[in-house]
Amino acid sequence: MDMDKNYTEAQISEQRYCDICTTKPAAYDAKTKRGPWAWLCKDCFEEFGIGLGLGRGQRLIFVDVRVTPLTGSQVGFDEDL
Repeated sequence: MDMDKNYTEAQISEQRYCDICTTKPAAYDAKTKRGPWAWLCKDCFEEFGIGLGLGRGQRLIFVDVRVTPLTGSQVGFDEDL
């Protein structure tokens, strides 16, 4: 997981789902008001998250990493959630 210099965004290559509602894709990796960290969708982050930054949470950026069949090299595609 790569993070930006402000610690408000993190890149992931595997899609995660919200630990609270379990039905929506996670948009954040964040500490909750109840204490533990969780993968959170936008709605659950607004209700249970404590904010963004170091020690608080990061907005997730999905990076689709694929291996090209001819060269075997990885090609990344950035996609905001």
